[in-house]
Amino acid sequence: MQNNESMSLISKQRFSTYEKLFVQIVPSHAISEVERRVLFYMDIQGIYSHFFIPVQVLEVTLRNRIHNSISVYYGTNQWLAKLLKEKTCSTRTKNMFNTTKNSFDKKNARKGVPNKYMTPEDYVGALNFGFWVELMNKDYRTFKFWQIHINDVFPNKKNVKHKAIFHTLQRANKIRNRLYHYEPLWNTSKNFADIDKFCDAIEEQYSIIVNLIRDCSITQDDLIEDHKFYFKLAIEEFKTSYRA
Repeated sequence: MQNNESMSLISKQRFSTYEKLFVQIVPSHAISEVERRVLFYMDIQGIYSHFFIPVQVLEVTLRNRIHNSISVYYGTNQWLAKLLKEKTCSTRTKNMFNTTKNSFDKKNARKGVPNKYMTPEDYVGALNFGFWVELMNKDYRTFKFWQIHINDVFPNKKNVKHKAIFHTLQRANKIRNRLYHYEPLWNTSKNFADIDKFCDAIEEQYSIIVNLIRDCSITQDDLIEDHKFYFKLAIEEFKTSYRA
């Protein structure tokens, strides 16, 4: 009864994705009980839980790196109005800002404070991760800010080019969105030969996040050292649990 209830609360469609994976990578799956499949699902959610803090650290670090550097570039922390007037400013950037501004205005109108001024602290905190990623797309390759300040935003990037960083940030944004919408973090159309190959795919996703943190700040990377250790431990425990 409890297993059936758990499956119904997860939803049949979502659970079937994990059942498909279970059949692929867990030995003797044909004789496994429903309970073990439910636990398999929950154990993967446990692995996902190790992503949240690194993702949050990346978001905060990236936006503050860009905010601080672009404030220097424009000579003011109220740089967004200037950015929106740049020829290189993409339509997507403008749309994301307008969506954030409208949400900000509606929220304050409900509080009885309409027409509240949106400070730099307000919009830096409210703009989502995708906004900051967008600032590195191809429309901004000629933006003088990046020619001057890319090493201030990514001081540890070594010889990695602007385009490569942008593509990596896009992947990080997809991971972040799937995580926050409770979607699988692997390519569900892919078949894995064994549990190790599946874990390799999850570890590769995790490394995208932590490597970007290190590109932005060694200090921030050091702060999540324990989180990286416990993620690795969770992966190894998962392998041990489902190999036998």
